[in-house]
Amino acid sequence: MEPRTFLEHYRVITNEDGSREDLDRICAGNGCQAIDTRSNRPVILQRVAIADLDEAKRKEIEERVSAAEKLDHVNIAKTLASGVEDGYLVVVSENLEGEHAD
Repeated sequence: MEPRTFLEHYRVITNEDGSREDLDRICAGNGCQAIDTRSNRPVILQRVAIADLDEAKRKEIEERVSAAEKLDHVNIAKTLASGVEDGYLVVVSENLEGEHAD
């Protein structure tokens, strides 16, 4: 099966056959690794099923994503794109190397 691409430019990196079950497993938790097909740079792609969100929670997430897209600081991963696709709210951010704060 063809690798899955979201928001036209972000291809999920998988070693699996790309089926929906595999994609759900790969993208669970903090997101999944993907490639920006225009620049060939690594990104992180996060998906949230819209069916799992009530209207208030969806609006809250969309407001937070909108605010994050305006931030530009060396210590913050840039939010590169967001949108709704196939029943999921999709957010793409740059993939920064380093340690995660717990």
